[in-house]
Amino acid sequence: RLDDGGVIVADAGADELRAYDATGSHVWSTGREGEGPGEFRNIGWVRRLGADSVMVYDRSLRRVSTFDVNGGFGRVTRLAAPGGAFRPGAVGVFSDASMLVLASVTVRPTPSTGIQRESAIVMLYASDGSVADSIFAGVGSEWYMASSRILLPRAFGRLLVVEAFADRIYVGDSEEYDVRVYTSVGSLISLVRLARPRSVVSQEDIGRWEEQRIERTSGTDQQRVIRSLADEMPFPDTFPVFQRFVADHVGNLWVEQYRRVGQEATRFDVFDPYGRYLGMVTGPNGLRIFEIGDDYVLGRWSDDLDVHHVRVHALIK
Repeated sequence: RLDDGGVIVADAGADELRAYDATGSHVWSTGREGEGPGEFRNIGWVRRLGADSVMVYDRSLRRVSTFDVNGGFGRVTRLAAPGGAFRPGAVGVFSDASMLVLASVTVRPTPSTGIQRESAIVMLYASDGSVADSIFAGVGSEWYMASSRILLPRAFGRLLVVEAFADRIYVGDSEEYDVRVYTSVGSLISLVRLARPRSVVSQEDIGRWEEQRIERTSGTDQQRVIRSLADEMPFPDTFPVFQRFVADHVGNLWVEQYRRVGQEATRFDVFDPYGRYLGMVTGPNGLRIFEIGDDYVLGRWSDDLDVHHVRVHALIK
């Protein structure tokens, strides 16, 4: 959201940026599919950079493009490979244009079946796209190698959640309710923890997961594969404890609880900048929140036909 109430939207389907004023009227659009300056292949996110610029990350090209708030193209910054088999992916940007990067080793098909987890490193990159420092090494998402040699994300699998907002870095493994908070230069300053029993995965949850996967496929052969995977895959006994972090403009951390299949409302545990628990907030059904201001939340709402709408909701504390 811009200072005048306008909103800049990154449309990954159209490979372009669009700007709207505070009334929702379209102001400008820029970008198209391609690999040249100001073009995109796979937009991952858009973030503010100071008062007059935005940065857009392209997952496929592994580069960040900078634009001014009037749509003018500035520059492209490519992410240097950190070495080995690690593949860098930008997570966020800081006020000096340095970036937080999650570099992971993608799980590859192997002769053995079973559950596997990625190796991952959380890194700091300089504004020119070079590697500056490594701040955390751990494991990433869980995958499952089926007997049919199909590799897919494990249902209700654990994942490493990493976010950057303002001058803070947030890192947490969804296995435990334990969030590490770093400064923008990688100094660990606090741990955010919450004692809460994990939610148990039921047969109903597994059935809803199977139904959702089947709805997204076409043809009886693909549906048969999904059913066989549901019978074969070892489901975890409990859900991950969280799935996403958002920090608001005053430094409070909003931890999104893991959302079950079929659950429309988002629930956040909110902590102040010192890690003290403030309470739980339930968001509007179908709204994915991207930005939280002093008195508003900005997000993408999906209707019953899965059409996306940009919405601003009032936040009353």
